[in-house]
Amino acid sequence: MQREYDAIEARQAQAVAIAQGTAAEAERFCRAAGVGYPCVGDPGKDSYRSYGLPRGGLKEIIIDPMRAGNQALQEGHSVSLRGSLMRHSDWFQLPGLAIVDRAGILRYLHRSRHADDLPELASVLSVLDSLSR
Repeated sequence: MQREYDAIEARQAQAVAIAQGTAAEAERFCRAAGVGYPCVGDPGKDSYRSYGLPRGGLKEIIIDPMRAGNQALQEGHSVSLRGSLMRHSDWFQLPGLAIVDRAGILRYLHRSRHADDLPELASVLSVLDSLSR
């Protein structure tokens, strides 16, 4: 998402990463990952539950990403074992991406089916474009 940040910001949108862990743990994790936009900690995983983001099993965390060609690694993202060992970290929690408009209305939600299931940037930018009209 960091590489796409300029395209997101050009659409008058703000990216925010929500990471497992306390605010300090999330900040350290995001800094190590090179995230330059705000990073919020969610040690109780309340946001994950609110958006209905499921937990996976070994299939969703290891096998399916390998079958998918591990898109994140191909795009230059890395996995940090140390970062994954934060006290509040749940290795089996699957990620997602939500777009919430200025009124607080959910306009887009991608619930990842496996750990490497990332939404297409074109889809995300299309939703942002439609909100700016």
